[in-house]
Amino acid sequence: MVMSSTFDPPASASARLAQLTAFAAPYYRFLDAGLEIALASPQGGAPPIAWPPSADAVSPVVVRYREDRYTRDLLSDTLPLGEIYPEDFDLAFYPGDYPGNVAAIRELATNAHSKALITALWSRAPLGFVGSAVAALLNVEAPPGELLLEGRRVTGATPGEQRALVGLADETPFLEQQLRARHALYSRGEDWAVNVIEDGDLITGQNAQSADLTAAALMSRARNR
Repeated sequence: MVMSSTFDPPASASARLAQLTAFAAPYYRFLDAGLEIALASPQGGAPPIAWPPSADAVSPVVVRYREDRYTRDLLSDTLPLGEIYPEDFDLAFYPGDYPGNVAAIRELATNAHSKALITALWSRAPLGFVGSAVAALLNVEAPPGELLLEGRRVTGATPGEQRALVGLADETPFLEQQLRARHALYSRGEDWAVNVIEDGDLITGQNAQSADLTAAALMSRARNR
């Protein structure tokens, strides 16, 4: 699982909870299925998960994470992406950040190690991305000279979701605009609705609410290869 390293603080308790859930729900789905999981981020170390959530956050996955010191310790010391060997993995999942984290979107879109990992895995492994983390695909060329996104069906954080959390102005280059500029076939549901798009080995989820189903679709794809 690959997380961002940079951080614009979430503006609300609901945003912090969504950010944590986008990581924890897929993580425990993978763990309970018996997968060996490596946690990575562009810079390594502790990614900027906004913790703690509000005191009334009692969803099972948040409670499980709160009581799981082992996973919290793992998350505090992620591997740098540059130390990940693609040949060691059968799938990759980018759980995303809250939609308004412009810094994370820029980081994932330009990180050379992330692009190299996606390129190396693309020919043989399914890939999953959620919300803002779909930005990791923006500049990937697979094969070289051809944008991976061109002509592919994807979803990702909507302008409404991005604008609602941090008040982004209309002139902001929203993720939807950036995906369409690369000729991706972007589609979205209502803001905050669960929405998962599968295009072969490329599986994308619109937002944190879609993270768990995106992970489920990714595992199904991996089993059926």
